[in-house]
Amino acid sequence: MAVITELYTYPVKGCVGVPLTEAVLGEAGLAYDRAFMVIGEDGVFRSQRRDPRLAVVQPEVSADGARLSLCAPGADVLNVDVDLGAARSGVWCDVLRGASGEARGGG
Repeated sequence: MAVITELYTYPVKGCVGVPLTEAVLGEAGLAYDRAFMVIGEDGVFRSQRRDPRLAVVQPEVSADGARLSLCAPGADVLNVDVDLGAARSGVWCDVLRGASGEARGGG
């Protein structure tokens, strides 16, 4: 019998994983796992290959998925309201949800 000793989800592609004590499993896998991505001002998705600093960004998704918070050493917390009705974008073979609206720093 298999035993799960640790389980992580990665809400933002390329950022720090979030340890889980319990999880919701949907048709596409774990809830909010790789559900978001960072894009540059040019509209191109960013990865650790291009921006290794993503490796220290810690994401947190609200229980309803409507708010994404990003925290990194030496930076203010960035809170982003997620448009749950927004179109999804494809990156390689993954489909990810975008956040629209105005991003606000602070708590």
